[in-house]
Amino acid sequence: MVCDSFNSVLDSPVQFHKPVGYFENHDDASMISERVNKVHEQLRNLYDQIFRPSKFPANADFHLFRAGVEPKWEDPECTNGGKWTVTSSKKANLDTMWLETLMALIGEQFDEADEICGVVASVRQRQDKLSLWTKTAANEAAQMGIGRKWKEIIDVTDKISYCFHDLPIGQKSENCEDPSTAEHEFSSS
Repeated sequence: MVCDSFNSVLDSPVQFHKPVGYFENHDDASMISERVNKVHEQLRNLYDQIFRPSKFPANADFHLFRAGVEPKWEDPECTNGGKWTVTSSKKANLDTMWLETLMALIGEQFDEADEICGVVASVRQRQDKLSLWTKTAANEAAQMGIGRKWKEIIDVTDKISYCFHDLPIGQKSENCEDPSTAEHEFSSS
């Protein structure tokens, strides 16, 4: 849904204050200022159009994945990967983490961006989850870099867990649900 409306969102008008550009000793200051204002309009419009996971009913999953990648563990891009997961008991936190994650993905804030397949928000009655899916679980350095950066982006101080997608079916839900039994845990120092 987010991807389908992306192009139309960028060209539609927005009714917010625009940033003012200030440039000294530049002949093309007005041109640069116009570009900054145009980009601001487009980003603000996109941001306002992004769906908030908290608006969905319990047991709904909402996801954004790279073009050509399906949000399934069986997808060839995801099969050898895993996911970083954070839980939240507050709907407002889920929305904020979701938006910050999307903006970081769109803004290419991850050094290992090519290792990221997508993000899933799972709305649940008691505790929501946000998961960042990656494609190569065996690349521990990349996974740790992604985990550290994501934790910084979503401003979480608690542990976030990493789980491999290729675990046997019965172990997937156990290891991915409970950070204390996950294959890898990441906590800030």
